[in-house]
Amino acid sequence: MTDGKHKTGRLKFSKTRRIFVMLRAVFVILMLLFFTGVFAGDVMAVSGVPSVISYQGRLSDSSDNLLGGSGTTYYFKFSIWDNATINSGNRLWPAAAPSTTTANVKNGVFNVNIGDTASGYPDALVFNFNTNSAIYLQVEVSSNNSTYQTLSPRQRIAASAFAQLAGAVSGTSTPSSFGTTTPIGNSVVTIEASSTSAIPLSLRAASGQIANIFQIQNSANSDLLFVNSSGGLFASSTLQVTGNTILYGNLGVGTTTPAKNFAVQGDSLFSGDIFFANLTATGTTRLNGNTYAWPASITSGNFLQTDSSGNLTWATASGGGGGGGFDSVTTEGGFIRLATTTNRVGIGTTTPYAKLSIGQTNGAGIATTTLAIQPVSGQTANIIDIFNTSGNLTTTLDVNNLLTIGGGIISRASSSITSSLHVSGLLNASSTLLVGGGSAATSTFTSNLDTAANLEADRIQTVSTTASSTFANGINLTKGCFSI
Repeated sequence: MTDGKHKTGRLKFSKTRRIFVMLRAVFVILMLLFFTGVFAGDVMAVSGVPSVISYQGRLSDSSDNLLGGSGTTYYFKFSIWDNATINSGNRLWPAAAPSTTTANVKNGVFNVNIGDTASGYPDALVFNFNTNSAIYLQVEVSSNNSTYQTLSPRQRIAASAFAQLAGAVSGTSTPSSFGTTTPIGNSVVTIEASSTSAIPLSLRAASGQIANIFQIQNSANSDLLFVNSSGGLFASSTLQVTGNTILYGNLGVGTTTPAKNFAVQGDSLFSGDIFFANLTATGTTRLNGNTYAWPASITSGNFLQTDSSGNLTWATASGGGGGGGFDSVTTEGGFIRLATTTNRVGIGTTTPYAKLSIGQTNGAGIATTTLAIQPVSGQTANIIDIFNTSGNLTTTLDVNNLLTIGGGIISRASSSITSSLHVSGLLNASSTLLVGGGSAATSTFTSNLDTAANLEADRIQTVSTTASSTFANGINLTKGCFSI
């Protein structure tokens, strides 16, 4: 083309132009773990689908003579517009005036990989083909890189079959499938593992990622579920999980900064039983509708008491329910004992006079048995043991209710026995022994009867043929009889 003339509109194509565009897609897979793991991401152009337009054309003059001969360098400028008519419409790419690229024209045929910056093309093809489907390629050509002629009309960019398939991923109503040709139900995007070892989807954040790795939004552009840059899962509504769930790290409900493995900010409701290995309460506790506030520290040996507002405080036993505590009581291996020999225990009385005092204040209270002692089934030990001051066991009440008195019986007032008195051993009386109060009373002695003083009885009967009875002061029968 030495004369610099070009026939406008004589740009011919030897085969269909193929458009390989950058793809932008969002793939979503929900993989619930307890409160779920969710993954999503942006997938840019993969290998085999570069952002390059492979353009092939044929250049001739006004007489249809092919230009370039055996090979001549021509200069080209390519741009994308929204209108087919030159000198009208809006340039969509590049943002600035297109740069010049060269191509070897041989027998009228030339090839240019538009956007292939790796091979020296000056402008990267960064146009988003998803924004407009009616786009046109403008071609400017020059033989001297000074005067350019714009070929008319602009050529519409049409997608090849491969690009049409990619278009299904980039926003049309056609479902997209990966790893299968059968979409699942009404899913817009279906991903199926191609083998048992294949991972259906992997997402990787950028170094220093700040934005969410994945998010699901409603039609109002509000996040329903998202995974932030640190891998945290957030949901604006309910998450439901079936089966066993294993979580690593802290789980927060109502809080974004859980300090423990399971942290709940706000009220919780459990309809079943709760089992604790240990229970730590730092604030208030509500039991059966009553709220209790726990003290901040522990006081050794004291017990908890509450006021009318549910505030728990430590109290001592010596003050009773009014703020005292059990400062005189200690526990040792399952036993409770008084701390000192001067302490006393009162049951039904506020002024115990003995180590153990059982009574009612001013005689008030429930008219019932004061003290009841019942041995366990099969018991062999004594029911009651009484020791003297030397620590010797002197008096016992055994399981057969037999009372053994080692120190004797002393009555400070008159004592009357109105029924039979059976003594299997010696009966010693240092003073008067009066048995019975009437003629019907009978005293039977199967062993010896010794008295150092007077013995008075309405009737004395000895039934032993070998026993002997000694009366140092004799026998005085005031009435009745003496039978031998």
